[in-house]
Amino acid sequence: MESIRVNFIVEDMGAFKYLGCATVAREIYNTLSDEIDVDWNGKGSAYDVFHFHTFGPYALYRLKTSKGINILTAHSLPSINVGNIVGSRRFWDVIYKWIYNKFDYIIAVSGTSEKELTSIGVEKPSSVIYNGINLDKFVFSEEKRKRFRERYGLEDRFVVLNVGQKTPRKGVYDFVEVAKRIEDATFVWVGGTPYRILSKDASKIKKIENTAPSNVIFTGFLPDIIEGYSGADVLFAPTYGETFGLTQMEAMACNLPVVTRDLEVFREIYGEKILLGRTVEDFAKLIRDLMEDESLRKKYSGYRKYVEERFDIKKIGRDHINLYRHLLDERASQ
Repeated sequence: MESIRVNFIVEDMGAFKYLGCATVAREIYNTLSDEIDVDWNGKGSAYDVFHFHTFGPYALYRLKTSKGINILTAHSLPSINVGNIVGSRRFWDVIYKWIYNKFDYIIAVSGTSEKELTSIGVEKPSSVIYNGINLDKFVFSEEKRKRFRERYGLEDRFVVLNVGQKTPRKGVYDFVEVAKRIEDATFVWVGGTPYRILSKDASKIKKIENTAPSNVIFTGFLPDIIEGYSGADVLFAPTYGETFGLTQMEAMACNLPVVTRDLEVFREIYGEKILLGRTVEDFAKLIRDLMEDESLRKKYSGYRKYVEERFDIKKIGRDHINLYRHLLDERASQ
């Protein structure tokens, strides 16, 4: 085991442990545990590296008392708070610039994200390390497919899945509108509202949830998300903004075709291996095409190998260790 001491700082209390930043951090932590000395919200300041994955009150307190190199992974950016949490884009630009410039080094999870960091005035050195997933976990299961479909009475229905917070930014309104246009499919949204009353349009979305068409199901939190990915026929994620797009990757690993919004970050990471649309009409056509064309479904459900080659969490873990080593060597030479 390499003699690097790292402390992961992650505010994963309550419902926040289901946010993407916390789940990704946990996967990286588990991988690094086999290679280096790493703690999760460890006490004290005797660490070579403090690696922050959130920047709330607890994280900022630990930042103030840290004596190591302070790295922040920028899982969140101002652009993805618009339509997610209350507050204007200008407000969030100022907040993020102020907080992110307190750290020694920033990890961006995509090239698109790194460009936004620069645009809002983050001046600290940065590099890109993509997110990754545990490929032993994200595997299609026929047994879990059956279990998921039995639980929600889906039987032989064509199932369109999304996984994410119920917010405007994640595209909940478009999800329901597309469902209205494809009545012979069932649309299942897995996920809740961890920010509760701070979530954008919380009361409006609750009303939509209660009045949604009969072919729309909101499950809330699902303990085993592999059941959802295995039980569906396509992932439909009409999100308006992401730093990376972890849901798309998880779906691809479980052999699901992916329909999502045409965003720069998705072109960067997934290229032509997912189906991109911009409007409700685009999405409805793409999903209908997948429903009716078995060869198309087969093509777009066959990209697990692409994920294996680029986004295995073991590779991502090695990338982190290499960065820690580089920054520590750099500090030692000063």
